[in-house]
Amino acid sequence: MTLREHTVEVDPTRCNGCVACTLACPTRAMRVRGDVARSDPHLCIDCGSCVDICPKGAARAVTSSPADLKRFKHSVAIPSMTLYGQFGPEVHPGQVLRALRKVGFDSVFDMSWMCEMLSRATDSYLSEAKPPWPKVSVTCPAIVRLVQIRYPELLPHLVSIETARELAAKLVRRRLEPRHRGLVEVFALHDLIGRGQVAADQVEQALTPGLLEHALDEPAL
Repeated sequence: MTLREHTVEVDPTRCNGCVACTLACPTRAMRVRGDVARSDPHLCIDCGSCVDICPKGAARAVTSSPADLKRFKHSVAIPSMTLYGQFGPEVHPGQVLRALRKVGFDSVFDMSWMCEMLSRATDSYLSEAKPPWPKVSVTCPAIVRLVQIRYPELLPHLVSIETARELAAKLVRRRLEPRHRGLVEVFALHDLIGRGQVAADQVEQALTPGLLEHALDEPAL
């Protein structure tokens, strides 16, 4: 089985084997061997619990620099609603979109209207859905992976509707690929610690923390 790329890594020079991450990990992917924490790639769901709990900063997000975006013919950023909320009330979504262009994305796509449309579709789905209940949202990819790995008996409970980021990615590709001969990479960005998913491709990428904050400080924004 081909392993998915993960967005969390452990710096062995910082790890002191305190086992805090092993206690926080919901899938038991983190294990301490030889006084150093290691992650089992078959069990890791990229939830970031180890990053949040590590007192030494040994568990960290795998990041990419703006230069890495140059590997793609045309890169498109689709920021999630949670990303907008990371900067405080004084920063508007339009500023975040412009900052993403500033750090190297060729295009940006605001999927807020897609979220509204999907919310109505989900309400309609739930009003007609059959058991088993309760239904489990598929919005968070980490939750979906948690169900797949730890609670497979809950798989029939997952809402069978594509997420807003997946639908937005398909729409973006349909619009842009004819113009760029199919060479389009779509990045769905979730939050500031760098966990981000390339929607529809199930490949993961992350931005170096601080890049957006720096771009938002530019006078032109």
